Order: sequence, then C-alpha cells, then structure tokens
Amino acid sequence: TDGCELPTRSIQINIEVPRPGETYPVQYTFPNKPLTLNARNFGAEVLWIPPVYLDNPTALRPIFENSTIGNQLYRIQITSAAGCLTIDTQLVKTIKEITIYVPNAFTPNNDQLNDRVNPITEGIKTLYSFRIFNRWGLELFSWVPGKPGWDGTFKGLPQQPGVYVWQFRGLGIDEKIFERKGVITLIR
Repeated sequence: TDGCELPTRSIQINIEVPRPGETYPVQYTFPNKPLTLNARNFGAEVLWIPPVYLDNPTALRPIFENSTIGNQLYRIQITSAAGCLTIDTQLVKTIKEITIYVPNAFTPNNDQLNDRVNPITEGIKTLYSFRIFNRWGLELFSWVPGKPGWDGTFKGLPQQPGVYVWQFRGLGIDEKIFERKGVITLIR
C-alpha cells in the first residue's frame, strides 16, 4: 500500500501420482526359442530383475531365451522421470510341450470344491472354444476365458449325474491349432 514491491520468483512443481503395479499374463515358450517380453511404456527407466535369460534387462522389450524347462519370475521396476517407482511382475514358463488339462470328474454341489469345470492350459495363447455336450449331442455349455467354468446346469436346471463330452480348440504358442476332446463325469 506504500508503493513498495518485492520481486519473488515463481517455481512450478509437478506432483506425480505413482501408478500401481500390474501382473502381466503368463508367457510360455519352448527351450532355446527366443520370446520377446513387453513392459509398460510410461517411465524413464526400466529394469528387469533378475536379469537372467534376458538379452538386455534395461529394455522395454527384452528377449528371453532359456535352454532348460522351468519358470522364471521377473520384477519389472519402472521409474518415472520424477522418480516414482512402479513394480510390475512377469512369469515366464519354459515348457517341453503344449498341454491341456480337463478333470475327469467334478461335483457341482456348492461346497467350493470342484464345483466348476474349465480347461487349464500351458502354451495355449488363444482359446477358440471349450464346449460341453450331453450324450445326445446337445451343447450345454460354451466357456469364455475369464468367466467361471461349467457348474453342471443347463438353462438354470441342474443336469443329471453322468458322463458328458467336452471339446477344446485353441491356438498354441507354436502357431498350431490344438483340438482335444474327452469325457467328464458329473457327480452329485
């Protein structure tokens, strides 16, 4: 109010909100077959820990290659330009062959044990179909990945104990189509 001025400097401060970590889908490969892995691209630096089986552990897209069968779990440290740290995880499984597991029996009685059936796979990268049929060939169930498996019902009605047929079709990591079929026993 007296006509005096005091010059002050101005500084802009950016506050970054850290991103939560993610678990990437499991990656499958065969021994001695290179596999390109992918980290999320939002940071200034990336570090894959441990650096084993990788051509460059500081790359966004390192190449994984292992000569033996087994699992390798990576922690991916992604550091932003402001210094915020995000840790993602990636599991890589080196497998001998592509496998499709479907149990041979299940008990859909709501006891939280074996109440639903769906395929468990190793080395299938795209599931095309998993369907269940009764003895007359009527399709009772078609599974969508990420959804619960078959609970032993059709149109809301419990099906009778007995043997049912399943069919599986999917694309393997070797780019071949895998088709399997079998039977499962519904026990009540």
